Amino acid sequence: DGLWTLGCDAGCDAGQLFADGVDLTLRDREAATAREAAQKRALAAVDQYCSDFEAKVRGMGGIGFFLGGIGPDGHVAFNCAGSGRHSVTRLTKTNYATQAAAAGDLGG
Repeated sequence: DGLWTLGCDAGCDAGQLFADGVDLTLRDREAATAREAAQKRALAAVDQYCSDFEAKVRGMGGIGFFLGGIGPDGHVAFNCAGSGRHSVTRLTKTNYATQAAAAGDLGG
């Protein structure tokens, strides 16, 4: 299926499920609707994917060299201002400057 359908029910993709945006507060609260429940399951699947990816990287000895871009506000590789020094792979909300700078690369 791929990442675009990760955690989505059959016949649905993330573009449909999150058409109105991604509410990351669903990680820490109960879903109020069936749509939110589906979104919460998808977020949990993405979080698990990120954790599994980190475990695979550690299992292969880590990353010896990383070349990343620096954004207009000084962020590195989507680690926006305020990200922890030991941030791991995760789904996170980005600020407007990051979204605008990456829009062309991400199909927006």
